[in-house]
Amino acid sequence: MLTNYLKIALRNLLRQKAYSFINIVGLAVGMACCLLMILYVQHELSFDRFHTNADRIYRVNISAKMGERDEVSGQTPPPIAERLRQDFPEVERATQIFPLRTSTVRYKDKVFVEPNVLASDEHFLQIFTFKLLAGSPNGLLKEPGTAVITQSIAEKYFGKESAVGKTMTLFNENREFKIVGVVEDPPSNAHFSFGILTSISSFRVVKIFDWSWVWCQLVTYVQLREGASPTALEAKFPQMVEKYAPAAFDQIGQSFAELKKQGGHWDFFLQPITAIRLYSDRVGNPLGVTGSIVYVYIFSAAAALIILLACINFMNLATARAARRAKEVGIRKSLGIARKQLIMQFLSESMLMGVLAMFCALCLTEFALHPFNTLSGKTLSLDFIANPLLGISTIALTFIVGIAAGSYPALYLSSVKPVDVLAGRLRLGVRSSGLRNTLVVFQFAVSVCLIVCTIGVYSQLEFIRTMNVGFDKENVIVIDNANQLAAQKESFRQSLLGQSSITKVSFSTMVPGSGSFDDFYKPEAAPLKDLTLSSYMADEDFIPTLGLQMVKGRNFSKEYPAECESGVLLNEDAAKKIGWADPIGQFITYPGGNNAKFKVIGIVKDFNAASVHTQITPFAIFHQASKTYNIRSSCVVIRIRAGQAQAAVKAIEQQWKRFTGDASPEYSFLDEDFDRQYRSEQRLGKVLGVFTVIAIFIACLGLFGLAAFMAESRTKEIGIRKVLGASVASIIGLLSKDFLKLVLIAIVIAVPIAYWAAGLWLQDFAYRVDLPWWVFASSGAGAVVIAFLTVAVQALRAAQSNPVNALRSE
Repeated sequence: MLTNYLKIALRNLLRQKAYSFINIVGLAVGMACCLLMILYVQHELSFDRFHTNADRIYRVNISAKMGERDEVSGQTPPPIAERLRQDFPEVERATQIFPLRTSTVRYKDKVFVEPNVLASDEHFLQIFTFKLLAGSPNGLLKEPGTAVITQSIAEKYFGKESAVGKTMTLFNENREFKIVGVVEDPPSNAHFSFGILTSISSFRVVKIFDWSWVWCQLVTYVQLREGASPTALEAKFPQMVEKYAPAAFDQIGQSFAELKKQGGHWDFFLQPITAIRLYSDRVGNPLGVTGSIVYVYIFSAAAALIILLACINFMNLATARAARRAKEVGIRKSLGIARKQLIMQFLSESMLMGVLAMFCALCLTEFALHPFNTLSGKTLSLDFIANPLLGISTIALTFIVGIAAGSYPALYLSSVKPVDVLAGRLRLGVRSSGLRNTLVVFQFAVSVCLIVCTIGVYSQLEFIRTMNVGFDKENVIVIDNANQLAAQKESFRQSLLGQSSITKVSFSTMVPGSGSFDDFYKPEAAPLKDLTLSSYMADEDFIPTLGLQMVKGRNFSKEYPAECESGVLLNEDAAKKIGWADPIGQFITYPGGNNAKFKVIGIVKDFNAASVHTQITPFAIFHQASKTYNIRSSCVVIRIRAGQAQAAVKAIEQQWKRFTGDASPEYSFLDEDFDRQYRSEQRLGKVLGVFTVIAIFIACLGLFGLAAFMAESRTKEIGIRKVLGASVASIIGLLSKDFLKLVLIAIVIAVPIAYWAAGLWLQDFAYRVDLPWWVFASSGAGAVVIAFLTVAVQALRAAQSNPVNALRSE
């Protein structure tokens, strides 16, 4: 029986080649989108699940409010790990990671800039599952001056030689590290990566602040004992804070009790390691990048809608052409075939089409994987052996699509009464037109929504690119590892200023878009008693190099060395929130820096130090001579002449080599670094753009098939109209108007939905574009034009046909 079903199904597919082609292509494109999304979502959801005890590993986060700023962060203070190990029996292990940013590494004559250098302790490899390939597992990273490296780093520096026991020099730390172990490279689905893992006990700055509950620069992880409740453990954290934090606050001259009385708080909470990748929108990831569960939902929904559009095409064309199968159904029923058997026959046809479409989809997916990986930054592959879930998903998708696409036509056609069909009293294609029209409206409503949302994303990206961020980010090169220059910074600056392609050079701890140092300060003689300031330490050339604007007072100057050591520049937002009548000449105290006082000498116009997702916050710029705080990061900020980037880069590389030896500078362009903050939004725009094109293609494919059917079913009418003098244009209008009405209805439905969806996404930006009316008008007009052209092709064909042939056939 099944063989017979398949034979009939295959015969029908071959008999109606155009109909089969439209359905298979539409289903194949939709299935390919679904397969890509299955791979993408599966990879996103797999982050950090490779760790043996992933279900018991948590990151410790902090939620703190001091003054006006209420923040959540994944960086915590040094003492918390030891307190968790000692005071809470639920905690089996705890470890901390100190991110070192970029480091220049030397082994003999090999010098490289390594971007992924971390520092941790002996508990790191006991919590995280990174397979040890060489070295003893006992006490790794416990001793100062030791390091563990990955397999790729070992091959890069030592080739086939054993790396264990050899030493590498980290220029940024100006010390050697003995290699005590080699581990496998972290997989792509780890929320942090590293090439070199040094011992955290090697870093003096961590020892200096081992008492502080305010210096939050480490990332803390715990592994709970089996059966331990993270909720119950979190409930004990306030007691820990009350016991240990007040003494640390007193040491910096801040009353913890007063902080709480003013509405502040200093709380810690746990986050499952498997949730860090997709659920860290506010907390962030100090050790790497984060994803977003929202984008996973968006991409999944878009893929589901596309496969649904393809299934709608199948249903529409099947019901539209039902009259062709009606006689077959009537004869079969009159011969005693049960309805159940007819349903199985039609479902076997849809399943066969689904199988053929899946084979085409697999080819399309393999072809599209490389550009998709480039777009998403992943290394996905169609490996059914290594990924058995993919095979199961492929079979399930084929079955679901086959049943979903064929169920309605099967039930619809099998319901035909043989008497009505054989007597010629039934017009199936007409009877189902109401549902077909509804489905066409749905297809184009989805397409218009996608068009509007895609334009909305690109409008926001263009708004970000062109908005005034308060500084000039064009034609600026940033060298990230400036500590390599040590005492030669001024000489290096003068050598660069001697190059015709370079106009200004400055040194700073950080630049906009790369982060900042945050701590709280106490304004004197002000309504506001304390506030959190983000800050840089920079030199007197920083303001002119970045094109920042002074609105009051003056910049740092070598003519006033005392102001460099004890002065500070505040932004407008900081001055406004502090509440001084005249901020110039006022003082702020830094409790974390031995209560050092800094005189406000100037006010800088507000600028976006972070992304436009967040509002501009109080900001300060200290001079490097003040040595306000101890921070490892240091960069060279270089303004170059417009159009001379190539010459400037060459000059920088030459001078860098002259001053540092063989090391190459780790440089980037500030505008590219700043735009990199919006990589996920750029990715969303590109993916939505591709999905929009695919959705329109599938909708038009179905519309093309329906137009062909309508033209064919109205052959006699068209012939009579032509004989009576109807023009080609009037016939095109006759066949197009009904479809265009449906598209207009779709636009009316889609516009408010698209407006709501785009507005919901834009709410994530503190600074956002207002979508103008023309976005919706152009999206609707585009849908109308595309639909008209699709129908017009078939209409023109029918209008140009010879009426004699049409009437003679009747």
